[in-house]
Amino acid sequence: MGQVVQVSISQGGLPKLPIFEGFCGPLGIEGDRHAHPRIHGGPDKAILLVGMEIVEELGLFAGALGENLTSIGLDLRALQPGDRLRAGEAEIQLTTLREPCKQLAVYRKTLPCEVRGIGGFYARVLQPGWIRAGDEISSLE
Repeated sequence: MGQVVQVSISQGGLPKLPIFEGFCGPLGIEGDRHAHPRIHGGPDKAILLVGMEIVEELGLFAGALGENLTSIGLDLRALQPGDRLRAGEAEIQLTTLREPCKQLAVYRKTLPCEVRGIGGFYARVLQPGWIRAGDEISSLE
């Protein structure tokens, strides 16, 4: 079990900026846009979840990696595609690992090459609902 540290959206691109709460629907957090919609977004990549532990390890800040949900206390490295999570009122299912893309080069001075595999997870939304900073996030497995 962990906690949502930040809910973030952007008008496309990095970083995503914090909002107090967001409604999580089939295509992600309402108001969120993608700079490259052929690569990011859609039903199977509606949400990007990254752990604050990873963000801090990279010397960055919540939202910097383009994540919609930043969690703390949830061991993302122990999760795998297909796992279901409850975040606030929403239920999501992890679909695929997110491999860092070239857009993250804006952090080249702090982002190590060995970041592969710790870029977080994309997820689909199984049950829409509100998600707020401070909400519990937990595995439904």
